[in-house]
Amino acid sequence: MTPMGPLVLLGDEATCAGFALAGVEALSPSPSEAPAAFARALESASMVVVTRGLAASLAPGELRRAIAGERPIVVVMPDLVDPDADTGVAARVRAVLGIGAWPDTAAVREQQELVEFIEIPCEAVTDPAEAPARVAAAVAQADVVYQL
Repeated sequence: MTPMGPLVLLGDEATCAGFALAGVEALSPSPSEAPAAFARALESASMVVVTRGLAASLAPGELRRAIAGERPIVVVMPDLVDPDADTGVAARVRAVLGIGAWPDTAAVREQQELVEFIEIPCEAVTDPAEAPARVAAAVAQADVVYQL
């Protein structure tokens, strides 16, 4: 069995400081250094987490190929301080999950609170047969893809 490499975070200084406190290898390269740091992380890590801001410094095709690859796992997350946060994400997540159609119960409200916390661009697919093709097309066209 091949030993797993570390989790590596590439991002802004504030996010890296928090992850470093948890023992994560956290690097904050400049935009010009980001592609090389990303390539090194892909070679050594079992999982690479990239903040949205740093992901913008990478070639979209390079990021898509890394996310679509089998190893390492590559995830893009919001920056700790994100002035351009997507304000409509919670509504889209609720629509995709069908939360608006669910009964008003404590369990549903708990899930809604969780969805409010998560920042994931979503698209509603009403026909389940279309889902695989729509997801593949979205991944191929996206600059950033979130995986949970």
